[in-house]
Amino acid sequence: MLLGRRQISFRRSTARLAAGLGLVLAVDAAQAGRLIIGEDPPPAAPIQATLPLPAPADPGAVLRGFSAPLPLDIVVRQLVPSSLPVRFSPGVNSAQRAGWRGGRGWRLILADMLAPLSLGFEERAGTVWVVPRRPTAPAASQTGPIPLRAAAAPAPAPAPKLIGWQLRSAVPGRAWVVPPNAGSAAALTAIAEGQTIETLGRVEHIERRDGRWIVEAQNGWFEGDMP
Repeated sequence: MLLGRRQISFRRSTARLAAGLGLVLAVDAAQAGRLIIGEDPPPAAPIQATLPLPAPADPGAVLRGFSAPLPLDIVVRQLVPSSLPVRFSPGVNSAQRAGWRGGRGWRLILADMLAPLSLGFEERAGTVWVVPRRPTAPAASQTGPIPLRAAAAPAPAPAPKLIGWQLRSAVPGRAWVVPPNAGSAAALTAIAEGQTIETLGRVEHIERRDGRWIVEAQNGWFEGDMP
């Protein structure tokens, strides 16, 4: 009887000590009196919505998609194949903004995107360099865009149109968006089909329909301003 009281007193004292130290105390039911003390488990890491920027795997492929004006460091890497590193020459401001539309190969799109900024690009030893445009350099080819054949797809499901979401850039299956009330381009977030995003729910489709880009999610849909 005396031994039992001492064990109870010992358990209570140890429990108070563990609580003061922020530890978790558990009693092994199989072995009375054996105490297991461990630290609190670490909190689960938050789900990140940002995804790696996709780039065309085939250097000769015709690109589909678009981008509203975004920093060069983002849009250039969207266009250049992932097998080619990208570098910016000294003096080139990679934070200045540019946009693009698909329908041609990446070299033509990149040249036309950089030209209004008085920039160009060079391929040196397997690396794409963004450089100031030389006045004597020949102008980039101005081949007209290849019309894209719109895929037959049904209209968006009868779900509410989401207000405040900005679709800034998109390729099939992925998009770069600004959430409502973000108030800054720093809130640019990459999303992908199959991903679950707060307030959107599961992202079902990111695709071009009837000449416009649509993001359709579990809780509604929104569209981009660019074709």
